[in-house]
Amino acid sequence: MFGSDFPNIPYAYAEQVAAVAGWAAADDRLGPAFARAVLHDNPARLLGIEERQFGAMQST
Repeated sequence: MFGSDFPNIPYAYAEQVAAVAGWAAADDRLGPAFARAVLHDNPARLLGIEERQFGAMQST
């Protein structure tokens, strides 16, 4: 899972996220859905976090 070995030396976290976004933008087979799945949906599903739960936490 992305980020499971954080911190990933020698690359800064923002640089890693930019790389994933770049892959998604560069390959028509990937696109925004790929980036969202890698950076959000898959980890959230693994941790059992639903989007509405996160939204509720943000509003408090």
